[in-house]
Amino acid sequence: MGNVWRFVVKRDAKAGKARYLRENNTVSGGWTCMGYHKSEGESETIYSIDEFLKMAEKDFNDTATWNNNHKKSAWSFQYLIGERSRRTEYLKRSDYVWLFDYDENKYFVGKVIDDTFKLVIDDETVKYDTGTQLECVEYVKEGYDADDVLPFITGVEPRGTFTLIKSDLVYEYSDYVWKISPKSNDKSEYHLDTSSEFHLNTPNAFLSSLTSEGVEDLVYAYLSSTSQLVLIPSTNKRNTPKYEFLMKDKDNNKYTLQVKNGGHINLDFDNYIKDLDKGQYKAIYLFTRNGFIKYNDKKLRGGLYVFSRESEPREIITQKEFVHTGYKMLENTDLKLSVFQHFFILVSY
Repeated sequence: MGNVWRFVVKRDAKAGKARYLRENNTVSGGWTCMGYHKSEGESETIYSIDEFLKMAEKDFNDTATWNNNHKKSAWSFQYLIGERSRRTEYLKRSDYVWLFDYDENKYFVGKVIDDTFKLVIDDETVKYDTGTQLECVEYVKEGYDADDVLPFITGVEPRGTFTLIKSDLVYEYSDYVWKISPKSNDKSEYHLDTSSEFHLNTPNAFLSSLTSEGVEDLVYAYLSSTSQLVLIPSTNKRNTPKYEFLMKDKDNNKYTLQVKNGGHINLDFDNYIKDLDKGQYKAIYLFTRNGFIKYNDKKLRGGLYVFSRESEPREIITQKEFVHTGYKMLENTDLKLSVFQHFFILVSY
């Protein structure tokens, strides 16, 4: 199975850059090649990586950056030159890329069909700074609004031109979207595959598809429906990572919540016991998807736990029950959480 990448064309890029890349079925690691552009209207394509690197070394030496190892390894074209790259991960055949086009305000997914590197020198690559390219990345024809793309794509914080999303689940989702969508190339041999399916059919898969904020919303939605707790407005925006937000019951008692939806992140109850001892909260809810909650000599796993001074911690709902119940509750109410709306046709249990 391949990789998935967020491919960034910056908001302040020249208008039409993302469209140029989509219409030319490619991605780019930059480089204008201006010094090698002979004249307006002329075009040259170079497939030799050796020749390109010699040109690049000369240009970067002129700007005193080529011999700076950090700068040298940071150039985005490193993602496109395969085994010649200084990086351990680079774009390969069958990888998927997700491009957000600010001009269209939509996401487009493309598949790397041919990972051959090429340097294109013409009027447009000089204009858009897109000289380094791959031979063929085939995009879907119509883009998707952000609300129609799962948050494990939209919620990724780009760390440069190319950001790796290393996840089999994300790859399966990208593969599904690409297969069911018309392609930008009308003559494409990769036709629609309407029989393709994608299901977030395990609790872990469902939760991993959400942003941290999405899981927080789901936990609160569950608690508010089962415990009649009310969220205190604005407390989910406090400048502290210790808790997500505050809640109150009908007797004005305070409750709070910590949610960890990332990798194997553990929580230690010792970090929260002082807040209970001080009487600041009646109870504290803790949830971690892949880690455990340390309580004395125990390691609690799997679900949503409540801690109070009045009793031993207890699991109020397992992870599987939590996802299933929360999903059904959202499906059958008028609660408007757009982050969940498109899951209703994807999730199965």
